[in-house]
Amino acid sequence: MAASAKGKTRNNAEGRRSPLRVEYDFTLEDALAFNEYHFRRSPAGRRARLRHMFLPPTIWMGLALGFEAFVGGDTNHSFAVALAAVSAMWILTAPLFLARQIRRSVQRMYAEGRNRALLGRHVMSVSIEGVTDEGPGTRTQTRWESVERIARSTDHLFIYLNAVAAHVVPARAFPDCGEFDRFVQSVRELAAAAAVGDAQGDN
Repeated sequence: MAASAKGKTRNNAEGRRSPLRVEYDFTLEDALAFNEYHFRRSPAGRRARLRHMFLPPTIWMGLALGFEAFVGGDTNHSFAVALAAVSAMWILTAPLFLARQIRRSVQRMYAEGRNRALLGRHVMSVSIEGVTDEGPGTRTQTRWESVERIARSTDHLFIYLNAVAAHVVPARAFPDCGEFDRFVQSVRELAAAAAVGDAQGDN
């Protein structure tokens, strides 16, 4: 069954001789969307998020327990209760604060340059050979062997070139969600035919 499905994918891809083509304006919001998506999904990002959420409360509760042990059992436990409440609020709100912090950090990094080769009008062509992207004053060609994986969010397609960089295609470049979904599926079929790892990606 798996071999049959793989053969069908390859036949579909090889039968699509005309390259897929899409034009779009790449904006700072698209760059931020990729960085936020990557941070949420990458193992390093997940570890950093867990540390940010749970390390401070762990320290605070350790201090509370130490204080309780130091003063003895005749205290009213108000200090420990207060730290427990602060810890609970931190765990609930930390993901939002972290997301805002990451967004501000990425915005500051992009603000350090003019990014003329990144932001602006892009024309992407996707074929059985690979991905061609023409941007403001640039043209890059990437064969499927160099593509690491395919991923998508609700609003973007990410064609990963390495662990931390990707071609980003916004869904707004298409007339409707159905057209975007069909484009994503076609890209995945082409990538799968070239045996790209994680070609089916994640949502």
